[in-house]
Amino acid sequence: MGQLDIQLMVLPAMLFIFIFSYIPMDGVLMAFQDFSIFHGFFTSLLGWIQTFHHVFRITEFFNIMRNTMVIALLKFCIGFPAPILLALILNEVRSIFFLLQIFLIKQK
Repeated sequence: MGQLDIQLMVLPAMLFIFIFSYIPMDGVLMAFQDFSIFHGFFTSLLGWIQTFHHVFRITEFFNIMRNTMVIALLKFCIGFPAPILLALILNEVRSIFFLLQIFLIKQK
């Protein structure tokens, strides 16, 4: 394989990282600004801590934060071991026919 082939194979992964990792960083910048769509990202005044002060003053904030943490913890506890257990279970299956039915499901 030539250098161009390898670069073309890496290109979709790089685009994915750019779209979902670097573009959302504008939201982090907006969190510290008194953002105005007319001024744009770099000319809006810095509001610094005012936004966060407003969020922490909401009476339901700690309830919302607790619910978010519980959901994240449950997603981690269920989502992390589930694929590993499924892989271990499928590794113990001896029937080739059954495995082919699982992996090669016919689409109509």
